[in-house]
Amino acid sequence: MYYSDLLPQFNSKKEIKKQFRKPKTLPVLEENIPDELKQLNQWVCWAWRWTDGEWKKIPINPFTGEFAATDNPATWSSFEKAWTRYSNPNRTLDGIGFVFAGTDLTGADFDQCRFTDGSVRAGEEELVDSFGSYAELSPSGGGYKVICRVSPALSEAYQNKCGDYEQYQTTRFFCVTGHVLGTKSIVTADDAFRRFAESKLKPRIVKTEAETAPITEEADQTMPEDEFSWRFSQAMDDGKFVTLFNTTPSDHTGYPSASECVAALVSKIKFWFGNDFAAADKVFRQSSLFAEHWIGKWERLGQDEFTAAACEKTYTLPTGWRLRMYEAKIDGLLKSKVKIDERSLDTLAANEKIEAYESKLKEIEVALNDKVRAGVKTMYTIEDLLQLPDPTFLVDDHLPEGSFAVVCGSPGSYKSFWAVDLGLCIATGSPFMDCWETKQGQVLYMAGEGFAGFKGRSIAWCKSKNNGQYPKNFVFRPGRLDLCCPKRSGIITILEECLKNNINHPTLIVVDTKARFFTGNENDGEDTGRFVEAIDKIREATGAAVLIVDHTPKYIKTIARGHSALMGAADVIFNMVREEGKPLVEIHNTKMKDANELTSYTLRSHEILVAPEHPKLKLQFSLVLNHTSEQVVSQEDKDKMRSAYLSFKTGDTIDQAFQKWGEDKGSKPTFRRLVDKLLEREAIRYLEEGTGRKPSTYQVVEFV
Repeated sequence: MYYSDLLPQFNSKKEIKKQFRKPKTLPVLEENIPDELKQLNQWVCWAWRWTDGEWKKIPINPFTGEFAATDNPATWSSFEKAWTRYSNPNRTLDGIGFVFAGTDLTGADFDQCRFTDGSVRAGEEELVDSFGSYAELSPSGGGYKVICRVSPALSEAYQNKCGDYEQYQTTRFFCVTGHVLGTKSIVTADDAFRRFAESKLKPRIVKTEAETAPITEEADQTMPEDEFSWRFSQAMDDGKFVTLFNTTPSDHTGYPSASECVAALVSKIKFWFGNDFAAADKVFRQSSLFAEHWIGKWERLGQDEFTAAACEKTYTLPTGWRLRMYEAKIDGLLKSKVKIDERSLDTLAANEKIEAYESKLKEIEVALNDKVRAGVKTMYTIEDLLQLPDPTFLVDDHLPEGSFAVVCGSPGSYKSFWAVDLGLCIATGSPFMDCWETKQGQVLYMAGEGFAGFKGRSIAWCKSKNNGQYPKNFVFRPGRLDLCCPKRSGIITILEECLKNNINHPTLIVVDTKARFFTGNENDGEDTGRFVEAIDKIREATGAAVLIVDHTPKYIKTIARGHSALMGAADVIFNMVREEGKPLVEIHNTKMKDANELTSYTLRSHEILVAPEHPKLKLQFSLVLNHTSEQVVSQEDKDKMRSAYLSFKTGDTIDQAFQKWGEDKGSKPTFRRLVDKLLEREAIRYLEEGTGRKPSTYQVVEFV
């Protein structure tokens, strides 16, 4: 198998990591992994994650599914546990990995040595073979990995990474594929490793106390520490500065002598740190060039070298650098990058920006915790619980006050029509579907998609159910927001806009749809947890109930799409099922945390003329929903579905079940349509989806 078979359109690791789609990955071949490694409890799973603008391999704890740490053995597992987690058919993982724990087990990594045309970089295969130990293809198929035994002293003598080559013996993990190149044995390979390290890596420089000494007392550092930190962080983004900073005197990176290399580095330092010799002295003492004969030479000539450095101009601090640095510190705690919106604060000076930003954070903290500050009870005895009032409903049997609700359905199931109807009934205080009483209050409808369509829907509802009167306490907010942002910018935006528009006490906030307010991976537990936390913060700050409108997965029509943490956090869940082309829709209440679940009911859609003056408009008509006693599925259809259901047993294909069902009951296309309906109602599920000539198999669940 060539690298070209996997990724024909990419030539480099950088291009692969920058692509929009998740990189393709070789499947793990468990039978080829050495038993010696399988016996160690040093295994993790891993998954591709889009981080800092590129795809990265993130270690995953096989027990919890959370992030693993290569320096925390509590997040590792046995091979069997990692393999079980990875091989789960519903997994979102991309492979398994082995953690190097500081023994003589060593990993050597050869990156980007296999190309899309099937060729291999000259000498790489021979170098890999010289180890005589276990070697395999990397997950992308574009490189090689070798696992062998090397004495710790020898491994410690060389740097971990140099260009496309790496070596590790501790606190790192290797993605293991099992696509073995030769032997499955792991052997001691000191000689081969030494040849590899001498030709591909750099020796590790161990600095003495003199080399790492602080700035001399004579050199007063006039530059403030925060400015020094900012300038140093910017310098480390300069590729040439980094190369010179990490160069050793014996290497001197393309310069005729170490002295000329030092002169080049000092010129770069002068550009980034200006004429402040104390700052320059501090930087140079941390560089790899401050070694050997330059230790004493710098003490004598440092000031002269700095004065003579050829530097035509110096780095100018950008406006607002203190704010950027302040926010970067916050993000260091939040483990996320910050994107600064300078435009919103461009009238303030740098120090005022810092104060404004800090003040806003404090304001939102106060707003989100006002109930605790007001003395609301936070702990209860059993007697206290008995004194608590029963839940009160915004909409009888549907929506408790202040609750977290989800309505989900496939596209075209009228879930947005249902949510608009619910919100308008609350805004007007009219009975929902003429059946359930409501408590009147303000409603905020956050329309993240299809905003143009809400005009017709609102007019149709008001004409049909409110005598053409338009309620003033029902407000739409178009456009998406990021509710997963660690800085809580989405929460701040919502609360600020509510205050500006006099929505001081909303009783219901509708988020339509989740996908437009959710950044990140909706199948990831951590990302979903941030979204749920944002919803809880909004509820705490406003006292409103929040209704999330969400889609269902392709083959399962009874749950919301994404990680189960959303369904677990919700107080109320409704599921809407509609057969394509039919006017009837079923509403199923699948969760009601603090009350009895509502009996399923049916709604019928009716067309309402909303724009008679524009007969050519697509939105000339819109729909309203009304309660009906009609059944979506007739008794005859239910009997057919039950007979089709009874013909299945777990592991059957459609052909096997059809033979049991019998042709006298109907044709095979009829049977397939019944199977589709059973899948929609989750009476059966896919056990294994078919690929190519292999047919799908099914799992029997429960027919309701």
